[in-house]
Amino acid sequence: MIINLIKKKHVDRILKLLYESNELYFGQLTSILGIDTGNLSKILNEMYKLGLLKKREEKTEYKLPRTYYSLTEKGLKLIKLYIEIENLDNTNCENKNIIDNSKNKVINNSGIVIGDTKDSNITIKK
Repeated sequence: MIINLIKKKHVDRILKLLYESNELYFGQLTSILGIDTGNLSKILNEMYKLGLLKKREEKTEYKLPRTYYSLTEKGLKLIKLYIEIENLDNTNCENKNIIDNSKNKVINNSGIVIGDTKDSNITIKK
């Protein structure tokens, strides 16, 4: 079930990486993501079985062929949903600066002090 898969760690990173790169082989995914090969293999196989990934093998001079992964139409739909959700998240959080008058500070939505209320150059965005 896709809903159970998307809760798993690294799935979003795999989707984004394949979306940006179009196609990568297993070794590239391992080195870029820094995920244990056993865990990555398990996640990729589950994504493949759910129809999110295509895979193809290419013979090499080594004993084992290279397995390349790319997104299917279903996988593309899922990553586009992820992107939409991230955009909604960012839209709801951006430009919500808080003025803490007790400390004369302006704090952004991440809790980082971005200015002083006594500073005449500060602009508060709503």
